Amino acid sequence: MSGPKADLDARLRASAPKASLEERQALASIESRLFGHAPKTISLSRYVLLDSLGRGGVGMVYRAYDPELDRKVAIKLLLARRGTRDRETALLREAQAMARLSHPNVIAVYDVGTYDEHELGLESAADASGLEIHGRGVFVVMELVEGQDLHAWLAGGERSWREVVAAFLAAGRGLAAAHEAGLVHRDFKPSNVRVGSDGRVCVLDFGLAHPFAAPGGPPSDCDGSRSASEQLEIAGTPIYMSPEQHEGERADARSDQFSFGVALYEALCGRPPFTGSLDELRAAKRRDEPPPMRDELRMPARVWTIVKRTLAREPDERFASMTEVLGQLEAVLARPRRRRVALVGVTAVASAIGFSTLTPIPSPKDPCSGADARIAEVWNEASRARIEARLRATGASYVQTTWHEVRRELDDYTRAWTEQHKAACEATRVRHEQSEAVLDLRMACLDRHLAELDAVVDMLAHADVGVVEHAVGAVNALGWLGSCEDLDALRSRVKKPRDPELRRRVVWGYAELTRAKANDAAGRYDEALAIAQATAEVAQTLDYLPLLAAADLRRAAALEGQGDFAAAEHALLEAIWAAEASRDEPVATDAWIRLVWVVGVERNHHEQGEVWLRFAEAALERLGHDQLRAATLDHNRAGLYAATGRLEEAVDAYTRALEVQTRLLGPSDPTVARTLNHIANTLIKLQRYEEAFSYSTRSLEIRVATLGKDHPLIAPCYNNMAELRRQQGRVLEAEELVRAGLRVSGGTGTRFEYVSRVIAKELYLELGQLELAREQLERLTQIPEDRLPAFESRAGFEDELRLIDVPARQK
Repeated sequence: MSGPKADLDARLRASAPKASLEERQALASIESRLFGHAPKTISLSRYVLLDSLGRGGVGMVYRAYDPELDRKVAIKLLLARRGTRDRETALLREAQAMARLSHPNVIAVYDVGTYDEHELGLESAADASGLEIHGRGVFVVMELVEGQDLHAWLAGGERSWREVVAAFLAAGRGLAAAHEAGLVHRDFKPSNVRVGSDGRVCVLDFGLAHPFAAPGGPPSDCDGSRSASEQLEIAGTPIYMSPEQHEGERADARSDQFSFGVALYEALCGRPPFTGSLDELRAAKRRDEPPPMRDELRMPARVWTIVKRTLAREPDERFASMTEVLGQLEAVLARPRRRRVALVGVTAVASAIGFSTLTPIPSPKDPCSGADARIAEVWNEASRARIEARLRATGASYVQTTWHEVRRELDDYTRAWTEQHKAACEATRVRHEQSEAVLDLRMACLDRHLAELDAVVDMLAHADVGVVEHAVGAVNALGWLGSCEDLDALRSRVKKPRDPELRRRVVWGYAELTRAKANDAAGRYDEALAIAQATAEVAQTLDYLPLLAAADLRRAAALEGQGDFAAAEHALLEAIWAAEASRDEPVATDAWIRLVWVVGVERNHHEQGEVWLRFAEAALERLGHDQLRAATLDHNRAGLYAATGRLEEAVDAYTRALEVQTRLLGPSDPTVARTLNHIANTLIKLQRYEEAFSYSTRSLEIRVATLGKDHPLIAPCYNNMAELRRQQGRVLEAEELVRAGLRVSGGTGTRFEYVSRVIAKELYLELGQLELAREQLERLTQIPEDRLPAFESRAGFEDELRLIDVPARQK
């Protein structure tokens, strides 16, 4: 061969002696254009390679033609660069498994096989020798989907959160189908998802996105580590990798779920949840929680709850399967949207298309039917099963009663929420007796309660023994739904800021405080305090006083739970200042009411408590008629009166509170049981023993029914009844009751144990049983100082111990 063509060919070969297949095709195309003949074809088995679609981490993808079936296909060449038969066999086995999987959201695999450089259909061995394909490899023939990858689709225009979630639901169905077939992707990311020109979404590269850690693979460095590139090759793409993949552990379906969560978070927020170098990513995923994504695209808070769980550090804390993730997301997407029909110009349009009269568009049969779907996002069979399993796993002796009560209360609460939602909607949309503005207020209130319910359900699904102890109380602490009918109170709430970015961060802050309340109700005071403190700092940075007031109020509640009443008083005063300055009447009123109890009862500052009582009364009057807040103030007023010796007034105030609490919350609510117990305490001081015993018995019956006979929180009832019988001189009954109290409170290190042991000590001293009295004093010295009332100390109990001279007293 001679002439220009031969000369060009020789020069090109000399300049690119190690051309890739892609470069080789380019040279063939140049020759064709210059010399006017058909270009060389490069074939693999029966397939003719046409052009390159892209390069992956382990090979090339080509558009190709299948002459037998007269269709275009995509072919991926997986290169066994470090070529061992083991690696080739593993790749082939996985490709064959993919070929058996058929699902509309998975790229179809038509054919698989092996190849070497002699099977590429070049004209000569010299042609083949110039390719960067050494040894053997595996080829995979796949469906050709014309379109773009998911990353490009997301970048191609503004997408609503619903569009994004819908696309990921489709991709997730592909993942779920592969998992059911026993396949794990290990490198799920937007670039491994195709969005076809027809809108179809499908996943590609299951198990093929990175090499297996097969025998004969690259050796480790002397210290057992691998290079960064090798770590990438083994584990996947760092940003999307799960924590266990970073550690080189075996990936499973839950690892794919983590990658799916990262990709969805990134798609919704415009940024990944974790960033940094490989080492920084590894550390962050093991150490940090992802930054909250609430309200990024005005989407439901439930989306963040779902995504956050997919990003859990430990695989066992994620959803059990991709199917469960998809079910949760589908429920959110099924949530009905408000639709407004624009009627401007309708008559003109109707005339233009030939209608002489306007035919109204038929409305749905039930415009207020969306409540069930909203609740199902949070409380459903899956969440019930998850919570029951978690509670039972703690092994608490009272767990059967706890679970029965938690389920009953949550069923009742969600039923009441649904009824309220429907009633509010019908008042505007069906009966037309309520304005859209009022409907918005009521729906916003119900949304707040739904977010609170979501936080409690999520916390119970991850419960430990401490949470189980307070589980019933946490459910009963859910906000009173009747408040969503109090229009005066709803209108007094501070409106969210108009600036979109500020509003987003404020909404996030309130969502965090919902989590803090759930933790507080569950007795997790340290966690509640940390969340509230962090939120307060954000509110200060934003200079948004209503959020600061709410955060300080939650701080105070957590501090009160910890027994740090001085700090709680300070936090309440801070909350009052911020609430008053921003005219947030509900938060200001709640803080004033709480301050009466903390200062006047817990801190024994009676005169100051009386002053704060007057301020609380004024705040409640300013807020308007709020029965439950008024009952809480009466309860705290009664505690202050009892502490200052105004016992009859205390009984009256407690009784008023009890009547409202029973009517609004129900006769078996824990709040009712607590008030009954406080009335019994006060009646004992008045020496009205049989009345006191009756109130204590009612309180005990409620707590045993809702908590179980072995629950620590029934100890106060036994303590009251024991003290009552002791004062009556009925010592044998008193001893039996105090033993019952110690049976459930002993070893808990709580105030309940303190009271039980003090009563037991006094009883044994009166009976002359000094060894038993000494035993109680010794146990009292072991109770943490911060769990004792302000007027007690461990040093005092130690002094009592020294005063008991057992031998002398026995003589």
